[in-house]
Amino acid sequence: MPALLKALGDTAAPDQALLNFDLFLANLPAGVQLFSLFKANPALVELVAAIMGSAPRLAAHLARRTVLLDSVLSPAFYDFLPSADAMTRELAALLTRAEDEQDVLDTTRRWTNDRRFQLGVQQLKGIARPQQAGTTYSDIAEATIGALCEQVGKNFAETHGDFDGLRLAVLGLGKLGSREMSATSDLDLIFVYDIPPGMEASTGRQPLPAIQYYTRLSARIVTALTALTNEGNLYEVDMRLRPSGRAGPLANSLEGFEAYQAQSAWTWEHMALTRARAIHGPADLVERLGAIVRRTLCRSRDPFALVRDVADMRDRIAQHAPAKGLWDFKHLRGGLFDIDFVAQYLALRHASERPDILNPHPAEMLRRAVAFGLIDGTDAERLVSTRVLLSDVQSLLRLTLDGDEASFDETKAPEGQRRLIASTEGVPDIETLRRRIEAEAAEAQQRWMALPSQ
Repeated sequence: MPALLKALGDTAAPDQALLNFDLFLANLPAGVQLFSLFKANPALVELVAAIMGSAPRLAAHLARRTVLLDSVLSPAFYDFLPSADAMTRELAALLTRAEDEQDVLDTTRRWTNDRRFQLGVQQLKGIARPQQAGTTYSDIAEATIGALCEQVGKNFAETHGDFDGLRLAVLGLGKLGSREMSATSDLDLIFVYDIPPGMEASTGRQPLPAIQYYTRLSARIVTALTALTNEGNLYEVDMRLRPSGRAGPLANSLEGFEAYQAQSAWTWEHMALTRARAIHGPADLVERLGAIVRRTLCRSRDPFALVRDVADMRDRIAQHAPAKGLWDFKHLRGGLFDIDFVAQYLALRHASERPDILNPHPAEMLRRAVAFGLIDGTDAERLVSTRVLLSDVQSLLRLTLDGDEASFDETKAPEGQRRLIASTEGVPDIETLRRRIEAEAAEAQQRWMALPSQ
């Protein structure tokens, strides 16, 4: 008991750690085995205490899935997670044993949340750095989306048939597209379908026309990703980036998607498209969709109209969603929006002549812009450095907070949490980190203001 109380007391939020630990105990079938386990493994006490006091979402999952304690004791638990393809196969194999659609949802939630728990613990212990964690969180999401698309599509086809196979591709945007997700990131998705010539309806016993078929199928996939079950939830899904936004259909034909991007899309939609990545679908459809995205981004543009549109978009965001404080890194002046908008502007401005500038990751686009002589190397290096700093701290805040990181107030945070956040960035205290963020954001804002000269 003294060792346990000391471990809980040394966490980022001791009071909350004790409450979380109490909930954890309440969900155990028996407590004697646990305390015997703690006595035999002192390091496990410290780990469980750190989870309870530093990562509320991890604590909630461990309280619900106490069986994970056995996994935590295995050295393999701390190995880097497999690739997205390997995890997709792993989850797909589990889903083949699902007995019904509810079992599919529950199995997916257990697998996905267990993998996110594993990665979160690795991040908490410093095994996985934030940038690496971002890639792996995205791979977990990609595996989940791919496996659910296949399973939901298969069940849907049993009633409605298909169009010479399931001809649906999923385009990931935002942090999913650039592979920078965090513990709480949502999914920005666009569904695009293609059907063979001459097929007006699906082949099943209850045939549907293409637009109705793929709209219903897409809705079922979104429900599978978002529904709350006894095993918890998975992701929030944001589809506002689809053609015509909320007014548009859930799924678009390949031809309709291409026509919209060529004729109707706003500049800000093409800015968002710079981070697009096809994450699931038949290989030929994925290839054709990728080619359409690339052609769209490589269009020749009026540089004056482009810089005006980019600046106008940033002004609109500042007006309708101003930064809540220094830790609101997306909206902060000199923050993530400003830096990403620089990268997206350079990509749209020069992709017609330098198509190789394109990459879903904004930092990589900035590096490529330097290689092509489109931006000063020192400026780009500072922007990338600031972006890494803000993204890393944001990732840790999302792991350790039970709420919106934009409202984080370091003056009211527990001392343990302040130390954890500061140590992750290699600075002695949170005040030093705050000064560093303020200075680097101010420099980034100056480079944003110099955008018209690029």
